[in-house]
Amino acid sequence: MISSGLDIEIKNFSQGKPIERQYFQFSELDCPNLENYVASLLRSISLEFLLEIVFTVLNELLVNAFKANVKRVYFEKIGKNIFNKEDYLEGIANFREEFGDLNSGLVDAVEKSNYRIQLKLLNEKDKIRFWVSNNASMVDEEMERINTRLISASKVKNLTEAYQDNLDSYESSGLGLVLVQLLLRNSGITENFFSIRSENDITTAYFEIPKEIIPLEMKEKIRKILLDGVEGLPPFPKNISNLLSIVNNKNSTIQKISTEIEKDPGITVEVIKLSNSALFQVQGQIASVSEAIKRIGLRNIEKILYAAGARSVFPLKNSRVKEIWKHASLSAFMSVHLSQLRNPHARKELCSIGGLLHDLGRMVLVTLDTYLIEVINNLREDRLMNHSSFIEEITLGANHTEIGLILATKWNFPEELKEIIAHHHRPWQSKQSFLAECETVYIADIMANLQRKRTNFAILDPNILAKFSIKTYEQLVEMADDLSLKFSKLASEEEKEELN
Repeated sequence: MISSGLDIEIKNFSQGKPIERQYFQFSELDCPNLENYVASLLRSISLEFLLEIVFTVLNELLVNAFKANVKRVYFEKIGKNIFNKEDYLEGIANFREEFGDLNSGLVDAVEKSNYRIQLKLLNEKDKIRFWVSNNASMVDEEMERINTRLISASKVKNLTEAYQDNLDSYESSGLGLVLVQLLLRNSGITENFFSIRSENDITTAYFEIPKEIIPLEMKEKIRKILLDGVEGLPPFPKNISNLLSIVNNKNSTIQKISTEIEKDPGITVEVIKLSNSALFQVQGQIASVSEAIKRIGLRNIEKILYAAGARSVFPLKNSRVKEIWKHASLSAFMSVHLSQLRNPHARKELCSIGGLLHDLGRMVLVTLDTYLIEVINNLREDRLMNHSSFIEEITLGANHTEIGLILATKWNFPEELKEIIAHHHRPWQSKQSFLAECETVYIADIMANLQRKRTNFAILDPNILAKFSIKTYEQLVEMADDLSLKFSKLASEEEKEELN
């Protein structure tokens, strides 16, 4: 569980109160703690997709502030006046080598000195503000070099150009400030949101990130295209809606339900196929609808019908949709197993269908008209960071979970499915009655994604992970690999052929 001190900071941050932290030193050893800290804060205001940018920028600024303090201690150690130009030029020549070795004597001296680093964050209605300060004035040479780098950053287009223009063998400032500027600018955040000032013996690097990075007018246009795209999708198949009504009628017998399903050859094939999938792990092959009902139960037949309806609208012949269904099948399988590992348990049947349908919104996005896809791709080209959830959030103004919810509502899905579709990335926002299932699909989705990309462990909610006895990234990977192997062994040849 998170500590009570951090809990208070998170509460204050989410309520718009400034929070501060003080550092005596900052190095790469402090990065994991900083990343976890920032992730906890951003998660509290549902802006966790900004973690990579915020963490990278803060890390650079904190390292620079620490280096500035070390530099002053170094000059005091060698008996030079850092504000005297001749002393500065003479002393700085040897500073890079000493600082590059992380001289333990210098680090200890900084901790014993009066030099400190202050990190301040403030969550406001339309933006998040960040300050990194150290209690030392900049000398003229430092300010000149910083201004030169900021001007350079405004001209370069990528890190290669930045490196060629800013290779610095004289002092160890490197590409830090240029990188900061590039990251902000290529994330749609203009230069005027970043500044460095030095006055009254305090040097402060400041930046802010607007919560609405793209213009509202553009966002509304894209949102309208999205909504029109959802509205243009076919309604949920009427024949399956009718079957669902029969399944949910308490007076319906197994014979009546199986007879009605078998009137539709396409649905019959889907029911038998999904009943034999790795998701249900039945012993022996199921050959008929009535056998499927007896072996896996009416609740699971209901879930299969929802999945069959969705697959009729988003068929596997679309390669991008096929990839999403492949991920969904693995997520559903993992959800079933994780539901029983969770403390307390989650409802297995709901987790299975929730895992299978959680990414409906992604299917909408990959089947939209070419105009919107072109808009998104153009926005991607201008960004250094290719983080899918970041791109999705800032370009669409509504992520795939919201789009999925709109479609699930249009299709009259039951509340429990809509909750999982809407909150499988942020289960803490779900209703308490469906929290266990949303948390289970959240973890399953993360694990299934590990098969194609590394997940940033810091952004995951530690309290939810703890309910599944997961404390480290290694444990997450080990459990995901184990379940993936089980899925691969249990999947039928037809299932493997269909999804590959």
